[in-house]
Amino acid sequence: MTKELLENEEPEPLHSKTTILEYVKRFIAYARKHPNEIFQVTAVGCGLAGLTHDQMAPLFINAPDNCWFDTLWQPIFGDHVPYWGTWENGDYKYTPEFEPHKDTAIFVFGSNEAGIHGAGAAAYAKRFKGAVYGEGIGRRWQSYAIPTKDMQIKTLPLGA
Repeated sequence: MTKELLENEEPEPLHSKTTILEYVKRFIAYARKHPNEIFQVTAVGCGLAGLTHDQMAPLFINAPDNCWFDTLWQPIFGDHVPYWGTWENGDYKYTPEFEPHKDTAIFVFGSNEAGIHGAGAAAYAKRFKGAVYGEGIGRRWQSYAIPTKDMQIKTLPLGA
């Protein structure tokens, strides 16, 4: 494991009023800087943060081709992006195209700035993909946290 995979390149919130859009832009910049990695982008913000797919998916419109999305966002993106699959009946279901990448892709999930990772995709990331308790922003091992909630676990402003 290289030092780069262990270090979080973005350890602090941008500022106290950071929006979800700013965190998504930061992720997109990171994905562009790592074109040889595949990013499994979950339906970030559409679970515990209470946002809709129509609110969240457009924030990722400029993501590079190495970002694969939840099929729940297919009605929004159409056939212009690759899809990894979805969460269904308590398990991740993968598309045949993504299946070879499921164990090596970077798992991108909605988090809170406090890094509690107690439920939903964040809990999965902590248990299986190396997300670290107390670190709610950026890359850790095979996970990338995009905050959708602040330090007090309140949903951040969308910013779009």
